[in-house]
Amino acid sequence: MQWKKKNIDSNLVKSLMQKFGCDALSASILARRNLTEGKAALYSLETNSRYLYSPFLFKNMEDAVDRILHAKDEGEKVLIFGDRDVDGITSTTVLYEALSSIGIDATWKIPVADEPYGLSIKAIDEFAQNDGTLIITVDCGISNKAEIDYANSKGIDVIITDHHKPQETIPDAFTIINPQLENSGYPLREISGCAVAWKLVLALRFAQTELYKTSICLLNVRPITDAYTIEIRKLVNLVEVARLTEHIQPGALDFSSTKLPTFLAGEQIFVWNEGQQKKLLEHIFGKGIEFAFCDLQPLVEKMFPQLKASSLLKLKDFSTIGKYDETKNTEIDAFFNIFITFIQQANKTFYTKELEEIQLVALSTISDLMPLHDENRMILKLGMEAMNKKLLPGLADILARQGATSQKVRTHEIGWLLAPVLNASGRMGKAELAVKMLLAKNIGERTELVEQLFKMNDERKHLGETCWNIILAPSYQSFDEYNQRLVVVSSDKLNRGISGILASRLVNLFNVPAIVMCEMPDNTVVGSCRSVCGFQILDLIAPLKRFFIDYGGHNYAAGFTIHKDNLLAFKKALKDASESIELNTHASSILEIDAELPKHFLTPDIFNCVDSFEPFGEGFPELMFMTKELIVEDADIVGKGEKKHLKLTLKCGDTKWPAMFWNSGDLLQSVKASKSIDMVYNISRNYYGGNMFPQLIVQDLKIN
Repeated sequence: MQWKKKNIDSNLVKSLMQKFGCDALSASILARRNLTEGKAALYSLETNSRYLYSPFLFKNMEDAVDRILHAKDEGEKVLIFGDRDVDGITSTTVLYEALSSIGIDATWKIPVADEPYGLSIKAIDEFAQNDGTLIITVDCGISNKAEIDYANSKGIDVIITDHHKPQETIPDAFTIINPQLENSGYPLREISGCAVAWKLVLALRFAQTELYKTSICLLNVRPITDAYTIEIRKLVNLVEVARLTEHIQPGALDFSSTKLPTFLAGEQIFVWNEGQQKKLLEHIFGKGIEFAFCDLQPLVEKMFPQLKASSLLKLKDFSTIGKYDETKNTEIDAFFNIFITFIQQANKTFYTKELEEIQLVALSTISDLMPLHDENRMILKLGMEAMNKKLLPGLADILARQGATSQKVRTHEIGWLLAPVLNASGRMGKAELAVKMLLAKNIGERTELVEQLFKMNDERKHLGETCWNIILAPSYQSFDEYNQRLVVVSSDKLNRGISGILASRLVNLFNVPAIVMCEMPDNTVVGSCRSVCGFQILDLIAPLKRFFIDYGGHNYAAGFTIHKDNLLAFKKALKDASESIELNTHASSILEIDAELPKHFLTPDIFNCVDSFEPFGEGFPELMFMTKELIVEDADIVGKGEKKHLKLTLKCGDTKWPAMFWNSGDLLQSVKASKSIDMVYNISRNYYGGNMFPQLIVQDLKIN
């Protein structure tokens, strides 16, 4: 392994310490991870719902909201159709609870047993027979063109909420909310399906306020040299839709000769300090022009007394957003930010219900391997914060069943204790049980459902090992057949519910993309694809769409269905395509070091730094540290069955740290004979018997 520690400018570190009020270690980590300005720094250092993107940035959001509200007014029946994984389970739960709470006649459905992914003809027929008229897909739908055409022929409208990559032909749905669409309007393409569904829920709540579809102008006049600047932001649904800036010398233009009358006609206009603003406008245009303003300042001062008598210039200096992006820190920017904050507080935009929902959104973000940058970091931080204040009952039951109630919920608990149990229901063909558990209000019912989930998880583990033994030998043969760039296995003895897990295990074993195909009784073959080393798996399978009944997914995880008669031809096409696969294997052999720590820095206080950079996950790995000349006080080999893991006790100043180096038992004698070791590692917590033990996870070491 190659150790790489990026050189950083000491002046940059000092600047970050002063700008963000952090210590030198944290500042150096920020610098090495390029989290020094703009959204990258904001979403890494702040935790505030104010910085979540507006749902109305989706350009089709109003259409979806209006159609759902029309269904409510007309007493229509609405079907929520989701997917069987954690993302689909949480999406279905969040949207169903929201629609039911406002009186909509809603039902939900998720594929069970061996039913195919996505909206089905069978589900549409059943809904039509029940006089249903509106289907909302969650975490699916973007690849269901034929099914949505069929729903249209039945007089059923379909709203797609999805986050998977669209194919060349977009379904003819009533409207589509998907950040992967080129013209979606949303600033982040990779959010979970549950996050998309939640944005629809938030938009529906906002539509209950008098501000829905209301156009509002924020106006500010400020003096410049020998002239004045008039700046206006026009908002609809609290999203900027237009802006106007005029630089005018007093007496140079009549008001009617400017763009202002047209821009402001019929608008509700907010200003800060109405008296001062009118005086400035009078100085520019003279007397005789009446402006109907709403002064926001006294309203804000009542809500936030600490801002009393503050000018926009002063508010600008205190702007949190401005601290991270100085290009967006003018007086009108400060006005916009305080206006949004005021409206959100006044309308209780992020309160009890949202604190419950965002826990499920956070769970989906981790489970569906969404990259932890931009808004995803904020979603996850807010979700974990909510979990640690008041965990949702069903999630609390799962942790309690595993004896993990005493520990703080972090990404580890979400990804390794919560998500697998919920996922097991879908993998075993009974995802509806997980939705019922999350929706259950009765403690007894919920407890029974949790027990069923754990039984299915045990079955899933057993089935996984059985199927792994089936594919292991053929996978080695496949690795050579597919040019050592791809692994492809298929069998009629596999369970489609765990094909994704098997593909992931093959990726970890061979460090190349993998495809696992389950040959089904109905003469179809269902495949799961996983990728690695920066290779986008959709680039491999999309050109082979001639074989597919359907396909879709993400860059690094996808799925498809083909007819069994085409299996041999499909494998041949994959073999030919594998020759052009280019993998960035060099990147996986480099350990990017965030900071070098002297031995005396390794005390329990180091967790203060590590925790401040949570959450860790896809696209934002755990902090990687390096320390030189560590003294090994003890070393041993541990592990069930064949002992193969290296367990160390390291002397770090006055503190002793346990350390684990997985699959490295062969280094025992060399480490014991060493004078010291240089080591690259992560700092983690090991929970055992209800207690927490600090632990270092070794990534590589060098013997001195």
